[in-house]
Amino acid sequence: MNIGQTLVLQTFLCAAVVLGTNVDAEEIDLQRLSIKENTIMFYYKDLSEVVPFYEETLGLTKTFDQDWIKIYQLTTTSYVGLVQEGDESFHRAQENNAVMLSFVTDQVDAWYEQLKRVQGTVFLKDIYNNEHVPIRAFLVADPGGYSIEFFQWLDAEQ
Repeated sequence: MNIGQTLVLQTFLCAAVVLGTNVDAEEIDLQRLSIKENTIMFYYKDLSEVVPFYEETLGLTKTFDQDWIKIYQLTTTSYVGLVQEGDESFHRAQENNAVMLSFVTDQVDAWYEQLKRVQGTVFLKDIYNNEHVPIRAFLVADPGGYSIEFFQWLDAEQ
């Protein structure tokens, strides 16, 4: 069992305990469980401050739109959701966000140059090669304080 399967199993078992369901770990066939897509949700105090960054600066396609939530497609199966903090929201916006959205791209330089042209882009780290992981990357902050990383995998020899 790999780490991903272990985490899925632990999550499923925790949910079963919370829901009062008696589940035997041996009964679960993790090979049959699937995930179709993923969406990461970012929470903000004011969506109007961040929507232009995702729509205009990054040029992402909006796939869902309500007053309090907007979802943008990153790839064919991955999305980022922007949620307006409110009485009914599951989480609250944080002053310091410990979440980073990473875009894997072979066009790190082009993205970097494009974002350099956009007035007001906050660069957290210019292009660098990570000494611990074989990537070349840079980081920006969205207007709500979330870190956005653009990186490409490097060959092990580099």
